[in-house]
Amino acid sequence: MPYTPNPPPQPNKRIYLNNTAEQWSGKERDVLNNLAFYPSPDQVPLLVGMYNGQVQVNAESQARAEAQGNFFDNVTGTYLIGVNDVLEIVLRNQVGSNGVQIHPFHMHGGDFWDMGGGSGAFSEEAYQAILDTVVPVRRDTTLLSAIPNGGGTTGASQGWRVFRWQPKNPGVWMLHWYLELC
Repeated sequence: MPYTPNPPPQPNKRIYLNNTAEQWSGKERDVLNNLAFYPSPDQVPLLVGMYNGQVQVNAESQARAEAQGNFFDNVTGTYLIGVNDVLEIVLRNQVGSNGVQIHPFHMHGGDFWDMGGGSGAFSEEAYQAILDTVVPVRRDTTLLSAIPNGGGTTGASQGWRVFRWQPKNPGVWMLHWYLELC
């Protein structure tokens, strides 16, 4: 337990990120919500594109994200949230072309509250059971488990993790995973 209590605020937004692996152009790629980082020579990184005016994150982006209902703008490839929003991110690890893998996730630019996780499919009941027994801690990295539960059918959930994050400043905040080699 932290020396000084720092309870997480209540979320006002929630997104689900499904982690799996797929074949893209003959190569295995880890993907989140069916999106992979697969660079091409003409691809401009988000921050570079914003700096040089190639990528516009504006009211039109916000309208697209709101229309989709999940805060994601598919033109800019970003989740749009406001300063002081409290975002609850539910990471779900699913069986993909490489089975299921453990993934450490890391947030640049700010800490989040690690709310806990479990095996199998995410459910509100399992999440509430975790909340009833743990004191969430602030960190910048967490582990999405790959605990087998229910077989190896492609798309089957094998673990989940929830964290809450509250941006205090405007900007681009990167969440990524590391490769865990065992």
